Amino acid sequence: MTDTKNDWKSLIITSLSSDDDDARLFALDFLSNQNSFSVDILAEFMPLLESSLVHRDTRIRYFARRARSHIFDCFPSLNIDKTTGPVRVSDYKPVIKEGEQITAQQILLHKMYLKSRYVVFDAIERLTESSDLSLVEPMLKFLAEEKDEYKLSFLVRRLGRFKDKRIPEALVPFLDHEDSRVVANALDAFAEFDYPMIQSRLLDLAMSSDNRIRANAIKVLYRYSPSISEHHIAEMIKSKNIALQDSGVFLLNCLRPSNLGPLLEIACNSSYSSVRLKAIQIKPPSEAEKQNSEMLLKEDVEKIDPKRDAVFLICVLVVAAILLAFETEANKHLLIILFMGIGGLIMLRPDTTRTSIQKSALSMGFLASMVWGSTYLMIIPGLMGLWLTWNEGRINKRGNPEKAAPENITAWFFVMGSIIISQLVLGDRSVLLRLSGKFALLCDPALLKEIAPVIATQYHFDFILFVFISGMAIGIVRFKSWFPLKRDENGNIIESAAQKKLMLITAVFLVLITFLCSVHYVTGLMRASVLRSKPPIEILTTVINGCKDKL
Repeated sequence: MTDTKNDWKSLIITSLSSDDDDARLFALDFLSNQNSFSVDILAEFMPLLESSLVHRDTRIRYFARRARSHIFDCFPSLNIDKTTGPVRVSDYKPVIKEGEQITAQQILLHKMYLKSRYVVFDAIERLTESSDLSLVEPMLKFLAEEKDEYKLSFLVRRLGRFKDKRIPEALVPFLDHEDSRVVANALDAFAEFDYPMIQSRLLDLAMSSDNRIRANAIKVLYRYSPSISEHHIAEMIKSKNIALQDSGVFLLNCLRPSNLGPLLEIACNSSYSSVRLKAIQIKPPSEAEKQNSEMLLKEDVEKIDPKRDAVFLICVLVVAAILLAFETEANKHLLIILFMGIGGLIMLRPDTTRTSIQKSALSMGFLASMVWGSTYLMIIPGLMGLWLTWNEGRINKRGNPEKAAPENITAWFFVMGSIIISQLVLGDRSVLLRLSGKFALLCDPALLKEIAPVIATQYHFDFILFVFISGMAIGIVRFKSWFPLKRDENGNIIESAAQKKLMLITAVFLVLITFLCSVHYVTGLMRASVLRSKPPIEILTTVINGCKDKL
Protein backbone atom coordinates (compact mmCIF):
# COMPACT_ATOMS: atom_id res chain seq x y z
CA MET A 1 0.00 0.00 0.00
CA THR A 2 2.85 2.33 0.89
CA ASP A 3 4.58 1.64 -2.41
CA THR A 4 1.37 2.48 -4.28
CA LYS A 5 1.08 5.83 -2.48
CA ASN A 6 4.72 6.60 -3.20
CA ASP A 7 4.16 5.80 -6.86
CA TRP A 8 1.20 8.20 -6.98
CA LYS A 9 3.21 10.83 -5.13
CA SER A 10 6.13 10.52 -7.55
CA LEU A 11 3.81 10.63 -10.55
CA ILE A 12 2.06 13.81 -9.35
CA ILE A 13 5.33 15.55 -8.52
CA THR A 14 6.73 14.60 -11.91
CA SER A 15 3.57 15.79 -13.67
CA LEU A 16 3.45 19.12 -11.79
CA SER A 17 7.12 19.71 -12.60
CA SER A 18 6.73 18.73 -16.22
CA ASP A 19 6.78 21.14 -19.16
CA ASP A 20 3.99 19.10 -20.70
CA ASP A 21 0.78 21.10 -20.15
CA ASP A 22 -1.43 18.01 -20.48
CA ALA A 23 0.50 16.24 -17.74
CA ARG A 24 0.07 19.23 -15.43
CA LEU A 25 -3.64 19.39 -16.18
CA PHE A 26 -3.98 15.70 -15.33
CA ALA A 27 -2.21 16.13 -11.98
CA LEU A 28 -4.15 19.26 -11.03
CA ASP A 29 -7.49 17.70 -11.98
CA PHE A 30 -6.60 14.64 -9.93
CA LEU A 31 -5.73 16.74 -6.85
CA SER A 32 -8.98 18.71 -7.09
CA ASN A 33 -10.96 15.46 -6.66
CA GLN A 34 -8.93 13.56 -4.04
CA ASN A 35 -9.17 13.43 -0.24
CA SER A 36 -6.95 10.40 0.39
CA PHE A 37 -3.56 12.12 0.67
CA SER A 38 -2.18 13.09 4.06
CA VAL A 39 -1.43 16.69 5.07
CA ASP A 40 2.33 16.03 4.91
CA ILE A 41 2.18 14.79 1.32
CA LEU A 42 -0.06 17.67 0.23
CA ALA A 43 2.34 20.13 1.88
CA GLU A 44 5.04 18.80 -0.49
CA PHE A 45 2.72 19.42 -3.45
CA MET A 46 1.91 23.01 -2.49
CA PRO A 47 5.08 24.72 -3.86
CA LEU A 48 4.53 23.03 -7.23
CA LEU A 49 0.84 23.87 -7.09
CA GLU A 50 1.60 27.54 -6.38
CA SER A 51 3.93 27.70 -9.38
CA SER A 52 1.00 26.50 -11.53
CA LEU A 53 -1.11 29.39 -10.21
CA VAL A 54 0.98 31.81 -12.29
CA HIS A 55 1.51 29.55 -15.31
CA ARG A 56 1.31 31.08 -18.77
CA ASP A 57 -1.59 28.77 -19.76
CA THR A 58 -5.00 29.99 -18.51
CA ARG A 59 -6.29 26.39 -18.30
CA ILE A 60 -3.51 25.40 -15.93
CA ARG A 61 -4.13 28.48 -13.79
CA TYR A 62 -7.83 27.62 -13.59
CA PHE A 63 -7.24 23.99 -12.56
CA ALA A 64 -4.55 25.08 -10.09
CA ARG A 65 -6.97 27.47 -8.37
CA ARG A 66 -9.61 24.73 -8.23
CA ALA A 67 -7.15 22.21 -6.76
CA ARG A 68 -5.92 24.72 -4.19
CA SER A 69 -9.49 25.57 -3.09
CA HIS A 70 -10.32 21.87 -2.74
CA ILE A 71 -7.20 21.18 -0.67
CA PHE A 72 -7.82 24.18 1.61
CA ASP A 73 -11.44 23.10 2.12
CA CYS A 74 -10.35 19.59 3.11
CA PHE A 75 -7.26 20.63 5.08
CA PRO A 76 -7.68 24.18 6.50
CA SER A 77 -4.36 23.84 8.36
CA LEU A 78 -2.58 24.26 5.04
CA ASN A 79 -4.28 27.60 4.44
CA ILE A 80 -1.90 29.70 6.52
CA ASP A 81 -1.67 33.48 6.50
CA LYS A 82 0.70 34.32 3.68
CA THR A 83 0.81 38.09 4.07
CA THR A 84 4.47 37.61 5.04
CA GLY A 85 4.98 34.70 2.65
CA PRO A 86 7.94 33.43 0.72
CA VAL A 87 8.30 36.29 -1.77
CA ARG A 88 11.39 38.08 -0.51
CA VAL A 89 13.33 39.39 -3.52
CA SER A 90 15.53 42.46 -3.20
CA ASP A 91 14.02 45.11 -5.44
CA TYR A 92 12.05 42.21 -6.98
CA LYS A 93 15.02 41.15 -9.07
CA PRO A 94 15.84 37.44 -9.29
CA VAL A 95 18.80 36.85 -6.98
CA ILE A 96 19.70 33.15 -6.87
CA LYS A 97 21.70 31.76 -4.01
CA GLU A 98 23.80 28.65 -4.42
CA GLY A 99 21.59 25.59 -4.55
CA GLU A 100 18.40 27.70 -4.73
CA GLN A 101 16.00 27.73 -7.65
CA ILE A 102 14.18 30.93 -8.58
CA THR A 103 10.37 30.71 -8.36
CA ALA A 104 7.84 31.62 -11.01
CA GLN A 105 6.53 34.42 -8.78
CA GLN A 106 9.98 36.00 -8.54
CA ILE A 107 10.38 35.91 -12.32
CA LEU A 108 6.98 37.54 -12.84
CA LEU A 109 7.71 40.21 -10.23
CA HIS A 110 10.89 41.03 -12.11
CA LYS A 111 8.95 41.19 -15.41
CA MET A 112 6.68 43.87 -13.94
CA TYR A 113 9.61 46.30 -14.02
CA LEU A 114 10.40 45.73 -17.69
CA LYS A 115 9.54 48.34 -20.32
CA SER A 116 7.27 46.24 -22.52
CA ARG A 117 3.64 46.88 -21.56
CA TYR A 118 2.50 43.53 -22.90
CA VAL A 119 5.06 41.68 -20.75
CA VAL A 120 3.98 43.72 -17.72
CA PHE A 121 0.28 43.09 -18.44
CA ASP A 122 0.91 39.34 -18.63
CA ALA A 123 2.87 39.37 -15.35
CA ILE A 124 0.19 41.38 -13.53
CA GLU A 125 -2.57 39.14 -14.89
CA ARG A 126 -0.89 35.94 -13.75
CA LEU A 127 0.20 37.28 -10.34
CA THR A 128 -3.15 38.82 -9.40
CA GLU A 129 -5.08 35.81 -10.66
CA SER A 130 -3.36 33.70 -7.99
CA SER A 131 -4.93 35.85 -5.20
CA ASP A 132 -1.80 35.15 -3.14
CA LEU A 133 -1.77 37.70 -0.28
CA SER A 134 2.01 37.57 -0.06
CA LEU A 135 2.01 39.51 -3.35
CA VAL A 136 0.03 42.46 -1.98
CA GLU A 137 3.09 44.28 -0.63
CA PRO A 138 5.16 44.14 -3.86
CA MET A 139 2.07 45.03 -5.90
CA LEU A 140 1.39 48.11 -3.77
CA LYS A 141 5.06 49.10 -4.03
CA PHE A 142 4.83 48.86 -7.82
CA LEU A 143 1.58 50.85 -7.76
CA ALA A 144 3.20 53.66 -5.78
CA GLU A 145 6.24 53.86 -8.08
CA GLU A 146 4.70 53.35 -11.53
CA LYS A 147 3.87 56.41 -13.69
CA ASP A 148 2.68 54.77 -16.92
CA GLU A 149 -1.10 55.31 -17.18
CA TYR A 150 -1.62 52.12 -19.20
CA LYS A 151 0.14 49.95 -16.62
CA LEU A 152 -1.61 51.74 -13.76
CA SER A 153 -5.06 51.33 -15.27
CA PHE A 154 -4.39 47.63 -15.90
CA LEU A 155 -3.12 47.05 -12.36
CA VAL A 156 -5.73 48.95 -10.33
CA ARG A 157 -8.54 47.01 -11.98
CA ARG A 158 -6.98 43.66 -11.02
CA LEU A 159 -6.00 44.57 -7.46
CA GLY A 160 -9.59 43.81 -6.47
CA ARG A 161 -8.69 40.12 -6.73
CA PHE A 162 -6.73 40.43 -3.48
CA LYS A 163 -9.11 40.33 -0.50
CA ASP A 164 -6.91 42.52 1.64
CA LYS A 165 -8.01 45.67 3.49
CA ARG A 166 -4.85 47.49 2.38
CA ILE A 167 -6.03 47.48 -1.24
CA PRO A 168 -8.98 49.95 -0.97
CA GLU A 169 -6.88 52.30 1.15
CA ALA A 170 -4.21 52.33 -1.57
CA LEU A 171 -6.78 52.84 -4.34
CA VAL A 172 -8.46 55.92 -2.85
CA PRO A 173 -5.94 58.45 -4.29
CA PHE A 174 -6.49 57.04 -7.80
CA LEU A 175 -10.12 58.21 -7.72
CA ASP A 176 -8.68 61.68 -8.37
CA HIS A 177 -6.22 60.58 -11.07
CA GLU A 178 -6.03 62.76 -14.18
CA ASP A 179 -6.47 59.75 -16.52
CA SER A 180 -10.10 58.67 -16.80
CA ARG A 181 -9.14 55.04 -17.49
CA VAL A 182 -7.31 54.81 -14.16
CA VAL A 183 -10.29 56.29 -12.29
CA ALA A 184 -12.80 53.97 -13.99
CA ASN A 185 -10.69 50.87 -13.32
CA ALA A 186 -10.07 51.87 -9.70
CA LEU A 187 -13.84 52.12 -9.24
CA ASP A 188 -14.18 48.67 -10.81
CA ALA A 189 -11.81 47.31 -8.15
CA PHE A 190 -13.79 49.01 -5.37
CA ALA A 191 -16.79 46.88 -6.36
CA GLU A 192 -15.00 43.96 -4.68
CA PHE A 193 -14.71 45.68 -1.29
CA ASP A 194 -16.99 47.05 1.40
CA TYR A 195 -15.49 50.51 1.88
CA PRO A 196 -18.25 53.02 2.76
CA MET A 197 -15.78 55.85 3.46
CA ILE A 198 -15.79 56.79 -0.25
CA GLN A 199 -19.55 57.37 -0.51
CA SER A 200 -19.26 61.15 -0.81
CA ARG A 201 -16.69 60.76 -3.60
CA LEU A 202 -18.91 58.20 -5.33
CA LEU A 203 -21.78 60.69 -5.35
CA ASP A 204 -19.55 63.17 -7.18
CA LEU A 205 -18.26 60.59 -9.68
CA ALA A 206 -21.82 59.39 -10.35
CA MET A 207 -22.33 62.74 -12.12
CA SER A 208 -19.17 62.45 -14.23
CA SER A 209 -19.32 63.24 -17.94
CA ASP A 210 -17.28 60.09 -18.65
CA ASN A 211 -19.74 57.23 -19.08
CA ARG A 212 -17.33 54.54 -17.79
CA ILE A 213 -16.50 56.47 -14.63
CA ARG A 214 -20.17 57.24 -14.10
CA ALA A 215 -21.29 53.63 -14.61
CA ASN A 216 -18.61 52.16 -12.34
CA ALA A 217 -19.27 54.76 -9.63
CA ILE A 218 -23.00 53.94 -9.67
CA LYS A 219 -22.19 50.22 -9.57
CA VAL A 220 -20.17 50.68 -6.37
CA LEU A 221 -22.65 53.18 -4.91
CA TYR A 222 -25.46 50.65 -5.33
CA ARG A 223 -23.94 48.63 -2.48
CA TYR A 224 -24.55 51.52 -0.06
CA SER A 225 -27.46 53.46 -1.54
CA PRO A 226 -29.64 51.58 -4.04
CA SER A 227 -32.29 54.28 -4.33
CA ILE A 228 -29.78 57.01 -5.26
CA SER A 229 -28.11 54.63 -7.72
CA GLU A 230 -31.46 53.76 -9.29
CA HIS A 231 -32.16 57.45 -9.77
CA HIS A 232 -28.86 57.87 -11.63
CA ILE A 233 -29.49 54.77 -13.75
CA ALA A 234 -32.89 56.19 -14.74
CA GLU A 235 -31.22 59.45 -15.80
CA MET A 236 -28.73 57.53 -17.96
CA ILE A 237 -31.41 55.42 -19.64
CA LYS A 238 -33.54 58.51 -20.36
CA SER A 239 -30.55 60.49 -21.66
CA LYS A 240 -30.20 61.34 -25.35
CA ASN A 241 -26.50 60.39 -25.17
CA ILE A 242 -25.77 56.97 -26.68
CA ALA A 243 -22.77 56.38 -24.39
CA LEU A 244 -24.83 57.04 -21.26
CA GLN A 245 -27.68 54.87 -22.55
CA ASP A 246 -25.27 52.05 -23.31
CA SER A 247 -23.73 52.24 -19.83
CA GLY A 248 -27.20 52.45 -18.28
CA VAL A 249 -28.22 49.20 -20.01
CA PHE A 250 -25.00 47.61 -18.73
CA LEU A 251 -26.00 48.59 -15.16
CA LEU A 252 -29.52 47.24 -15.64
CA ASN A 253 -28.04 43.89 -16.60
CA CYS A 254 -25.50 43.59 -13.78
CA LEU A 255 -27.45 45.24 -10.92
CA ARG A 256 -31.09 44.44 -11.83
CA PRO A 257 -32.43 47.37 -9.73
CA SER A 258 -35.96 47.60 -8.35
CA ASN A 259 -36.98 49.90 -11.24
CA LEU A 260 -35.72 47.39 -13.84
CA GLY A 261 -39.14 46.86 -15.46
CA PRO A 262 -39.97 50.43 -16.52
CA LEU A 263 -36.36 51.29 -17.42
CA LEU A 264 -35.97 48.15 -19.51
CA GLU A 265 -39.07 49.12 -21.49
CA ILE A 266 -37.57 52.56 -22.18
CA ALA A 267 -34.26 51.02 -23.26
CA CYS A 268 -36.01 48.57 -25.61
CA ASN A 269 -37.56 51.59 -27.37
CA SER A 270 -34.31 53.55 -27.63
CA SER A 271 -33.55 55.41 -30.85
CA TYR A 272 -30.14 53.67 -30.96
CA SER A 273 -30.14 50.14 -32.40
CA SER A 274 -27.10 49.03 -30.37
CA VAL A 275 -28.86 49.99 -27.13
CA ARG A 276 -32.04 48.21 -28.20
CA LEU A 277 -30.06 45.08 -29.09
CA LYS A 278 -28.44 44.94 -25.64
CA ALA A 279 -31.71 45.73 -23.87
CA ILE A 280 -33.71 42.91 -25.45
CA GLN A 281 -31.06 40.45 -24.22
CA ILE A 282 -31.78 41.35 -20.58
CA LYS A 283 -34.20 39.01 -18.84
CA PRO A 284 -37.34 40.88 -17.65
CA PRO A 285 -37.95 41.00 -13.87
CA SER A 286 -39.51 37.84 -12.43
CA GLU A 287 -42.54 37.85 -10.15
CA ALA A 288 -40.27 37.40 -7.13
CA GLU A 289 -38.18 40.41 -8.18
CA LYS A 290 -41.33 42.49 -8.68
CA GLN A 291 -42.60 41.61 -5.19
CA ASN A 292 -39.18 42.28 -3.70
CA SER A 293 -39.03 45.68 -5.43
CA GLU A 294 -42.43 46.65 -4.04
CA MET A 295 -41.34 45.60 -0.57
CA LEU A 296 -38.05 47.52 -0.79
CA LEU A 297 -39.82 50.66 -1.92
CA LYS A 298 -41.86 50.57 1.31
CA GLU A 299 -39.06 49.46 3.59
CA ASP A 300 -38.18 51.86 6.40
CA VAL A 301 -39.14 54.92 4.40
CA GLU A 302 -40.82 57.69 6.38
CA LYS A 303 -41.79 60.48 4.04
CA ILE A 304 -42.79 63.91 5.29
CA ASP A 305 -46.50 63.80 6.15
CA PRO A 306 -47.72 66.65 8.42
CA LYS A 307 -51.24 65.17 8.65
CA ARG A 308 -49.94 61.79 9.83
CA ASP A 309 -47.60 63.43 12.36
CA ALA A 310 -50.49 65.51 13.74
CA VAL A 311 -52.67 62.41 14.10
CA PHE A 312 -49.92 60.54 15.97
CA LEU A 313 -49.33 63.53 18.26
CA ILE A 314 -53.05 63.68 19.04
CA CYS A 315 -53.04 59.94 19.84
CA VAL A 316 -50.09 60.31 22.24
CA LEU A 317 -51.74 63.28 23.98
CA VAL A 318 -55.00 61.33 24.30
CA VAL A 319 -53.12 58.43 25.90
CA ALA A 320 -51.43 60.90 28.28
CA ALA A 321 -54.82 62.38 29.21
CA ILE A 322 -56.24 58.89 29.87
CA LEU A 323 -53.28 58.04 32.10
CA LEU A 324 -53.75 61.27 34.07
CA ALA A 325 -57.50 60.73 34.37
CA PHE A 326 -57.31 57.18 35.71
CA GLU A 327 -53.99 57.33 37.52
CA THR A 328 -53.99 56.29 41.18
CA GLU A 329 -51.26 54.97 43.42
CA ALA A 330 -52.86 51.52 43.17
CA ASN A 331 -53.10 51.21 39.40
CA LYS A 332 -50.40 53.45 37.94
CA HIS A 333 -47.93 50.58 37.59
CA LEU A 334 -50.53 48.46 35.82
CA LEU A 335 -51.49 51.32 33.50
CA ILE A 336 -47.95 52.10 32.44
CA ILE A 337 -47.04 48.42 31.90
CA LEU A 338 -50.19 47.98 29.77
CA PHE A 339 -49.29 51.09 27.77
CA MET A 340 -45.69 49.92 27.34
CA GLY A 341 -46.90 46.54 26.10
CA ILE A 342 -49.19 48.10 23.50
CA GLY A 343 -46.45 50.51 22.40
CA GLY A 344 -43.96 47.65 22.10
CA LEU A 345 -46.32 45.67 19.88
CA ILE A 346 -46.82 48.72 17.65
CA MET A 347 -43.05 49.24 17.29
CA LEU A 348 -42.41 45.60 16.47
CA ARG A 349 -44.68 45.71 13.43
CA PRO A 350 -42.61 44.97 10.29
CA ASP A 351 -43.71 48.18 8.53
CA THR A 352 -42.68 50.46 11.41
CA THR A 353 -39.77 52.69 10.44
CA ARG A 354 -36.79 53.19 12.68
CA THR A 355 -37.51 56.91 12.92
CA SER A 356 -41.00 56.04 14.16
CA ILE A 357 -39.47 53.72 16.75
CA GLN A 358 -37.39 56.58 18.08
CA LYS A 359 -40.41 58.86 18.30
CA SER A 360 -42.42 56.12 20.02
CA ALA A 361 -39.62 55.42 22.49
CA LEU A 362 -39.38 59.11 23.43
CA SER A 363 -43.15 59.38 23.80
CA MET A 364 -43.33 56.27 25.99
CA GLY A 365 -40.48 57.52 28.15
CA PHE A 366 -42.01 60.94 28.72
CA LEU A 367 -45.39 59.39 29.56
CA ALA A 368 -43.72 57.02 32.02
CA SER A 369 -41.95 59.96 33.67
CA MET A 370 -45.24 61.85 33.80
CA VAL A 371 -46.86 59.00 35.74
CA TRP A 372 -44.04 58.68 38.24
CA GLY A 373 -43.17 62.38 38.35
CA SER A 374 -39.41 61.81 37.91
CA THR A 375 -37.89 63.39 34.83
CA TYR A 376 -34.17 63.83 35.45
CA LEU A 377 -33.28 60.58 33.64
CA MET A 378 -35.30 61.67 30.62
CA ILE A 379 -32.49 64.10 29.84
CA ILE A 380 -30.57 61.12 28.38
CA PRO A 381 -33.10 60.05 25.72
CA GLY A 382 -33.90 63.71 25.10
CA LEU A 383 -30.27 64.38 24.17
CA MET A 384 -30.13 61.13 22.20
CA GLY A 385 -33.14 62.30 20.22
CA LEU A 386 -31.29 65.51 19.45
CA TRP A 387 -27.98 63.93 18.44
CA LEU A 388 -28.68 60.34 17.36
CA THR A 389 -31.81 60.63 15.23
CA TRP A 390 -29.57 60.66 12.14
CA ASN A 391 -27.08 57.89 11.55
CA GLU A 392 -23.73 59.68 11.55
CA GLY A 393 -23.90 60.50 7.84
CA ARG A 394 -24.18 56.91 6.67
CA ILE A 395 -26.65 56.02 3.94
CA ASN A 396 -28.71 52.89 4.41
CA LYS A 397 -29.36 50.25 1.77
CA ARG A 398 -32.33 52.18 0.36
CA GLY A 399 -30.50 55.53 0.38
CA ASN A 400 -32.57 57.02 3.21
CA PRO A 401 -30.44 58.89 5.76
CA GLU A 402 -33.24 59.17 8.34
CA LYS A 403 -32.75 55.60 9.57
CA ALA A 404 -30.60 55.14 12.64
CA ALA A 405 -27.86 52.55 12.92
CA PRO A 406 -28.89 49.27 14.65
CA GLU A 407 -26.72 50.01 17.68
CA ASN A 408 -28.43 53.40 18.06
CA ILE A 409 -31.85 51.72 18.10
CA THR A 410 -30.61 49.27 20.73
CA ALA A 411 -29.30 52.19 22.81
CA TRP A 412 -32.78 53.77 22.70
CA PHE A 413 -34.42 50.65 24.07
CA PHE A 414 -31.69 50.22 26.68
CA VAL A 415 -32.14 53.76 28.01
CA MET A 416 -35.93 53.51 28.09
CA GLY A 417 -35.73 50.06 29.67
CA SER A 418 -33.32 51.35 32.32
CA ILE A 419 -35.61 54.28 33.16
CA ILE A 420 -38.63 52.00 33.48
CA ILE A 421 -36.69 49.49 35.61
CA SER A 422 -35.52 52.25 37.95
CA GLN A 423 -39.06 53.58 38.27
CA LEU A 424 -40.54 50.13 38.91
CA VAL A 425 -37.93 49.23 41.54
CA LEU A 426 -37.54 52.60 43.30
CA GLY A 427 -40.98 54.13 42.70
CA ASP A 428 -41.37 57.72 43.97
CA ARG A 429 -38.44 57.60 46.39
CA SER A 430 -36.26 60.11 44.52
CA VAL A 431 -39.12 62.58 43.92
CA LEU A 432 -40.33 62.46 47.54
CA LEU A 433 -36.88 63.01 49.02
CA ARG A 434 -36.12 65.87 46.61
CA LEU A 435 -39.39 67.58 47.58
CA SER A 436 -38.63 67.02 51.26
CA GLY A 437 -35.26 68.73 50.89
CA LYS A 438 -36.76 71.73 49.07
CA PHE A 439 -39.57 72.25 51.62
CA ALA A 440 -37.21 71.84 54.58
CA LEU A 441 -34.78 74.37 53.10
CA LEU A 442 -37.58 76.92 52.77
CA CYS A 443 -39.36 76.30 56.09
CA ASP A 444 -37.22 74.48 58.65
CA PRO A 445 -33.40 74.46 58.25
CA ALA A 446 -33.06 72.55 61.54
CA LEU A 447 -35.20 69.71 60.18
CA LEU A 448 -33.12 69.78 56.99
CA LYS A 449 -30.00 68.86 59.00
CA GLU A 450 -31.88 65.90 60.46
CA ILE A 451 -32.93 64.43 57.11
CA ALA A 452 -29.82 65.59 55.20
CA PRO A 453 -28.01 62.17 55.27
CA VAL A 454 -30.97 60.37 53.69
CA ILE A 455 -31.40 63.05 51.02
CA ALA A 456 -27.65 63.16 50.32
CA THR A 457 -27.60 59.37 49.83
CA GLN A 458 -30.46 59.64 47.32
CA TYR A 459 -28.74 62.48 45.45
CA HIS A 460 -25.53 60.45 45.25
CA PHE A 461 -27.43 57.42 43.96
CA ASP A 462 -29.26 59.52 41.35
CA PHE A 463 -25.89 60.80 40.14
CA ILE A 464 -24.41 57.29 39.99
CA LEU A 465 -27.45 55.92 38.16
CA PHE A 466 -27.33 58.77 35.65
CA VAL A 467 -23.62 58.20 34.98
CA PHE A 468 -24.10 54.43 34.64
CA ILE A 469 -27.00 54.69 32.17
CA SER A 470 -25.24 57.42 30.17
CA GLY A 471 -21.97 55.49 29.99
CA MET A 472 -23.66 52.24 29.05
CA ALA A 473 -25.74 53.98 26.36
CA ILE A 474 -22.57 55.48 24.87
CA GLY A 475 -20.95 52.04 25.03
CA ILE A 476 -23.83 50.56 23.03
CA VAL A 477 -23.74 53.39 20.47
CA ARG A 478 -19.96 52.92 20.06
CA PHE A 479 -20.34 49.14 20.24
CA LYS A 480 -18.40 48.36 17.05
CA SER A 481 -15.48 50.55 18.12
CA TRP A 482 -15.22 49.62 21.79
CA PHE A 483 -15.87 45.88 21.82
CA PRO A 484 -13.84 43.16 20.03
CA LEU A 485 -15.96 41.66 17.24
CA LYS A 486 -15.57 38.55 15.11
CA ARG A 487 -14.34 39.32 11.61
CA ASP A 488 -14.12 37.32 8.41
CA GLU A 489 -10.95 36.57 6.48
CA ASN A 490 -11.20 39.95 4.70
CA GLY A 491 -11.31 41.88 7.96
CA ASN A 492 -15.03 42.74 7.71
CA ILE A 493 -17.30 42.46 10.75
CA ILE A 494 -19.60 39.40 10.73
CA GLU A 495 -22.94 41.18 11.23
CA SER A 496 -24.88 38.19 12.60
CA ALA A 497 -22.28 37.58 15.32
CA ALA A 498 -22.10 41.32 16.04
CA GLN A 499 -25.89 41.55 16.50
CA LYS A 500 -25.89 38.62 18.94
CA LYS A 501 -23.08 40.17 20.95
CA LEU A 502 -24.86 43.55 20.95
CA MET A 503 -28.04 41.95 22.33
CA LEU A 504 -26.03 40.06 24.97
CA ILE A 505 -24.17 43.17 26.13
CA THR A 506 -27.42 45.18 26.27
CA ALA A 507 -29.07 42.45 28.37
CA VAL A 508 -26.06 42.41 30.73
CA PHE A 509 -26.26 46.21 31.08
CA LEU A 510 -29.98 46.02 31.94
CA VAL A 511 -29.27 43.34 34.54
CA LEU A 512 -26.59 45.57 36.08
CA ILE A 513 -29.01 48.52 36.25
CA THR A 514 -31.64 46.26 37.88
CA PHE A 515 -29.06 45.03 40.38
CA LEU A 516 -27.94 48.58 41.17
CA CYS A 517 -31.50 49.80 41.78
CA SER A 518 -32.37 46.72 43.84
CA VAL A 519 -29.32 47.12 46.07
CA HIS A 520 -30.20 50.77 46.67
CA TYR A 521 -33.81 49.89 47.49
CA VAL A 522 -32.84 47.08 49.88
CA THR A 523 -30.21 49.29 51.51
CA GLY A 524 -32.88 51.93 52.12
CA LEU A 525 -35.17 49.37 53.79
CA MET A 526 -32.32 48.12 55.98
CA ARG A 527 -31.40 51.68 56.97
CA ALA A 528 -35.02 52.35 57.91
CA SER A 529 -35.15 49.14 59.99
CA VAL A 530 -31.78 49.44 61.77
CA LEU A 531 -31.56 53.20 62.22
CA ARG A 532 -35.33 53.58 62.60
CA SER A 533 -35.39 56.28 59.97
CA LYS A 534 -38.66 57.17 58.32
CA PRO A 535 -39.61 56.14 54.77
CA PRO A 536 -39.62 58.94 52.15
CA ILE A 537 -43.39 59.55 52.28
CA GLU A 538 -43.33 60.02 56.08
CA ILE A 539 -40.30 62.32 55.80
CA LEU A 540 -42.21 64.51 53.34
CA THR A 541 -45.31 64.48 55.60
CA THR A 542 -43.21 65.57 58.59
CA VAL A 543 -41.62 68.38 56.59
CA ILE A 544 -45.01 69.60 55.32
CA ASN A 545 -46.49 69.56 58.84
CA GLY A 546 -43.46 71.49 60.08
CA CYS A 547 -44.02 74.07 57.33
CA LYS A 548 -47.68 74.42 58.42
CA ASP A 549 -46.60 75.06 61.99
CA LYS A 550 -44.15 77.72 60.84
CA LEU A 551 -46.82 79.40 58.77
